[in-house]
Amino acid sequence: MEFSISFVEKPAVWSAFSSITLLLSIIATSFIIFISLKSRLYKDILGKMALMNIIADFIYAIFKFLTYIPIEKTQEYCEIVQVLAGYGRGASLIWSMLFGHAMLHLTKSDDVRSINRYRKIYVATAFITPIFLEVLSVLNDFYIVSPKNDDYCSMYFDETSISQMVITTVPTTAICVLSVFLYVYACYRLYRKGIWLKEVLTLLLFPSIIIFCWIPIRVVDLIVTLGGNPNGIIMLYLNEFSHLVGFFQCIAYGRNRNVQSEIRKLWYCRSRKPEIKRSYSAELSLEEQESIKQSLLKRTLKANNNIHDSVTTSLRSSEHPSFM
Repeated sequence: MEFSISFVEKPAVWSAFSSITLLLSIIATSFIIFISLKSRLYKDILGKMALMNIIADFIYAIFKFLTYIPIEKTQEYCEIVQVLAGYGRGASLIWSMLFGHAMLHLTKSDDVRSINRYRKIYVATAFITPIFLEVLSVLNDFYIVSPKNDDYCSMYFDETSISQMVITTVPTTAICVLSVFLYVYACYRLYRKGIWLKEVLTLLLFPSIIIFCWIPIRVVDLIVTLGGNPNGIIMLYLNEFSHLVGFFQCIAYGRNRNVQSEIRKLWYCRSRKPEIKRSYSAELSLEEQESIKQSLLKRTLKANNNIHDSVTTSLRSSEHPSFM
């Protein structure tokens, strides 16, 4: 493809920091997904929404990691992994926003089942919207192999392109802002209704993650598309910090009492088995075990002899009965 004079790129450059942040999110989301599926923590609609959010974070982290792997890349490879990473990012943002809407709805109706009427709308919004945006990104050639180095996948920024700003930056920034509004307003209504402050603070973790992980890098991308030139170091670290969104989401999700209970059960089951095995080997030596076996054998033989004597006595009595 031909690049315009106003071309600016955002390459995915491999570094220890990027690999660590993404691996933390991959491991954390994988663990929470495993716990949720194993223990069926997704029975109600809120559980399903939270699980879909974590799955979206996993998709984003794993394919974002693949964009950073330092190997020679093709245009097709960069498009595929960046589209899937973009889908995961978009789905995560939308599920977070929809979860905030569901929580706000619960402040008006205490029945969780009342959210079911929004289920089809939630699913359609969370699946169709990010797919639509990523298709537009591919059609507009936003994902490329860096012209400076074939080892880098990159995003193509054209400062004169209004379509790119409308397709990539504005929607995600708007979703972030709307999510924060929904969560904060839901927390305010819960607090006014007398809900425990601890529960409100737990709910506030979700908008905090969006504010600190997503909004800064979205604002920087918006500045770039508008022709700005933000500091490269700041842009790099904000981008790496956004990779931790899955890790922080899992911490927030892990504060749920059901999740904590299942984690304790898993830890208890794994820690008990070695203790049982050690108790036999540590408390009893081989000589002691042999001595116990011999003692049990003697008791068994003695009991059998007593039974034999009793039977013999009974038979003799039956052969020579006595009469009153």
